[in-house]
Amino acid sequence: MSLRKLLIIYLSIMVLVVLPFLYISIMKVHQSIIYKKTKKDTQIIAKQTFNSMYQIMKKGWQREDLIEFLASIKSNFKNSPYAVNVYRTKKVEELFGKVKQPPMTEDIIKSIKTKKQFTSEKEGKIDYIFPVTAKGVCLRCHHNAKAGDVLGIIQVSADLKSIISKTRKDFSKTLLTIIIFPSAVALILGFYLTRRVRSGIQKLNDEVQKISTMKDLQKIQKNQFNFPIKEFNQIFGGIKEIVEKMTNIAVDKEILEMEIALLEKFIITSDVVKNWKDYVNLLLKEINKAMPVHMIFSVFKSGDETFETEIFWYFEPEAKLKKSVENLIKETLIQTFEIPEEEIEVYTNHNISSGKACVLSSSYKDIKIQTKSLILERPSIGGIIGVGVSSDNLKDKTKTLVIESILSTLLNVVGSVKAINKYTKDLEYYATRDPLTNLYNQRVFWELIGYEIKRASTHKYKFSLMVIDLDNFKTVNDTYGHRFGDKFLIEVANLLEHSVKPGDIVARYGGDEFVIVLPETDLENAVIIAKRITGTASSFFVQTPDGKKLNPQFSIGIATYPDNADNEKDLFTVADSMMYKAKMLGKGQIKYPTEKDMQEIIKKEQEINLLLIDAINKGSVIPVFQPIIKSSTGETFAYEVLSRLKTDGKILAASRFIETAEKSGLIYKMDLITIEKALSSLKNCEEKIFINLNPRSFTTSDFFTNIKSLIRDHKIDTERIVFEITERDTVKNFPLLESFIYKLKGEGFNFAI
Repeated sequence: MSLRKLLIIYLSIMVLVVLPFLYISIMKVHQSIIYKKTKKDTQIIAKQTFNSMYQIMKKGWQREDLIEFLASIKSNFKNSPYAVNVYRTKKVEELFGKVKQPPMTEDIIKSIKTKKQFTSEKEGKIDYIFPVTAKGVCLRCHHNAKAGDVLGIIQVSADLKSIISKTRKDFSKTLLTIIIFPSAVALILGFYLTRRVRSGIQKLNDEVQKISTMKDLQKIQKNQFNFPIKEFNQIFGGIKEIVEKMTNIAVDKEILEMEIALLEKFIITSDVVKNWKDYVNLLLKEINKAMPVHMIFSVFKSGDETFETEIFWYFEPEAKLKKSVENLIKETLIQTFEIPEEEIEVYTNHNISSGKACVLSSSYKDIKIQTKSLILERPSIGGIIGVGVSSDNLKDKTKTLVIESILSTLLNVVGSVKAINKYTKDLEYYATRDPLTNLYNQRVFWELIGYEIKRASTHKYKFSLMVIDLDNFKTVNDTYGHRFGDKFLIEVANLLEHSVKPGDIVARYGGDEFVIVLPETDLENAVIIAKRITGTASSFFVQTPDGKKLNPQFSIGIATYPDNADNEKDLFTVADSMMYKAKMLGKGQIKYPTEKDMQEIIKKEQEINLLLIDAINKGSVIPVFQPIIKSSTGETFAYEVLSRLKTDGKILAASRFIETAEKSGLIYKMDLITIEKALSSLKNCEEKIFINLNPRSFTTSDFFTNIKSLIRDHKIDTERIVFEITERDTVKNFPLLESFIYKLKGEGFNFAI
């Protein structure tokens, strides 16, 4: 079929088939747009009507004002497809009498009952029903109503048929005018271009028919043709470029396939991070299937001027060759990092990938090194990746490009592994240390005191625990700012560390509270140490920004194992209670438990335990909701659910009962009650729900089953739920946490620490 006939057929199809179809499709879209716009307009008119009424009502209006207002509304929409009706409910009629209004439809009665606005469509007519509910300000006049009652209904009706009919006529005329003109122009241009294209296509076809081998492709590069149309000359020029590139690519097809296969393996996974050396050995074997690469090496900083070198050999090298390569790598390091030779220190490890044969030292002259370097500021790492290849490979441009590509990708992989390892070490450190003071953090304190109790129990010795509060620290922060406050805390931490023996454990418990574990120390010696700390503090000062000398002052509570408690939680509770009693004595005091103090602590814990049991039985465990706000927009993004107790009409803070609930094992039941009530309250919201969850809860076998049942009963999307778990307990029970996370993810839940 000729191009001319094809063009005529296409144009005929467009006119007879495409255009009607296009017209129908456009009209459907047009009708849909008009429908959506009309629906939106009814809502806008209703809300504008309400706003106008509300502004007048706030000033106080008479019956005449209402009648005039309603008349003006009807007048405004008299010659339009829209109509507005305002209805009074019985609450308003009781106070202000009836007015003339159309009879209420079923939709209006439904809106009054449900207090909800909605849109209905019947017989080509759209009705938008908008209930006017009472607000606080409305109750001054409508004293027989309460907030939320429906006082009236605004009904906005739109004649959709007339709107669509009018716009369709105008739109059809415009569309037909637009289509006819370009169709005629396209037909004329088509006939003109067909004549010119034919001759060019014929010549191009003649040349293509001559191609049967790769040599024929190369001949096309040498031939010169002048087509009658410039564009065909450009096409032929492009064909010549393609031919040239094809000849180059075809030579090294195997190498390119190898590169693709290697790049697919350059994916950083947890296994690669753990066993990256095995991974590089495997890569070296794969590379040698396509081209000879004698070795790969990586060098990365492990200290200020210290470097760790890993050399991966495809075959076992002789000692002389190993030494030669080590010297070459050292020279490369000196040049790359500009470090004097006498200051640089390199630790080298050799890895053998195959071991099938031995690379003779004489072949060193044939090995050429290609390298790429990486220097990062965060994390602070620097290194070099290199390969040793035969000098013949570097003469081939394609192979050189492949080597460059492998180097770049390998540098990214090994560099990422090193960066991840660096971050992991930092995380391991800060998982045990307070980032401000470098003291042990709260999580490690609980682990260490647990170990100390086991040792003390085994070896039958006593040890003491101090809970120390830095008095008046809030005043220091408020007076001199948080920067000085941080400096003050650091100095206090140093003072405490230097006031005890090297084997004693000093930790920052949180805020301005510190703890010290004193192994093999009875109460008498613990009091001596406490007095030494307060004595040292009295002669110690930190200079404030305004030049004053500020002395730290401590309130210290002491408890001794096993005299005061036989487990870490109770021991801390006793010491913490003594610290608060020390503060009540006037601050700067030391307090240790008497028999009366111990009785008070036991009694208080028993009372809280009974209170918890009673709260669970009566269902007085309640959720409270803390909104989570987007700082950029100010909108509420989610709600955090917190567990509280309601007793005697008061809300009890979590700090009063949470530890007792954990120790007694009641936390599981409390969590379930809190979650059930929270889901019931928030099931109709769209925001995410952050639920504080104690890790002790999910140690219970049926906890996860109960959670899924609650979510299913309240018909809440699991993606809205985010479980928040305490960091201290999270790390402590990591295998359990890992299992729980897999279950959460499997059901679509989210998770946060």
